[in-house]
Amino acid sequence: MSNCWLNLRFGTYHLQARMFADWGWMLRNRLSPVTWSHNPYQAFLRSKGDGWRPFEVMELRWPW
Repeated sequence: MSNCWLNLRFGTYHLQARMFADWGWMLRNRLSPVTWSHNPYQAFLRSKGDGWRPFEVMELRWPW
């Protein structure tokens, strides 16, 4: 199980938010608990047309 409470995919991009328990050490170490990133593998699937979805909820659970 991951340490994300929110993991959404918008086409070839991911929005991820970590569990609230991890926010303290992440902020102290200058890491972002919420990330928005591009996924090259999804871009590859989109170019081929295989198994690509424009929106997908990967993970959603209580944040504490």
